Amino acid sequence: MKNILFILIIIIIFIMGIKLGDDTFNQNQLFEMEKEQFEQQITNPDNSYQNHLLVPPENIVNKVAHKIDNTIDKMVEKFKDLLKKL
Repeated sequence: MKNILFILIIIIIFIMGIKLGDDTFNQNQLFEMEKEQFEQQITNPDNSYQNHLLVPPENIVNKVAHKIDNTIDKMVEKFKDLLKKL
């Protein structure tokens, strides 16, 4: 009886996790809204489409991410050089 109860609890937790992690409807809805807005802009008779620059503002998180990325690139380049010497 304890095994059945344990398995049932695991199944319930698994289903709850799937339901909590499933936000595809919201993502699909946002995509569709953006797509409709884009299509309206590009089909205007006066052709008034304005390109949007989608670059996040520079802040401490971006600076740290760029430094980490550059460090990883340097490490990979040094590793490649080391392998070429072998």
